[in-house]
Amino acid sequence: MKGVPGRITRGLPKGARLTCADNTGAKVVEVVEVPKYHG
Repeated sequence: MKGVPGRITRGLPKGARLTCADNTGAKVVEVVEVPKYHG
């Protein structure tokens, strides 16, 4: 019996913009790089 390979989907693409909800003063945070992804 073979195991079923797990597939991990990326949650956010490179360049995604998120609203920042902490007290750093930033309004928008942008995803710059996705580690270990070669696409």
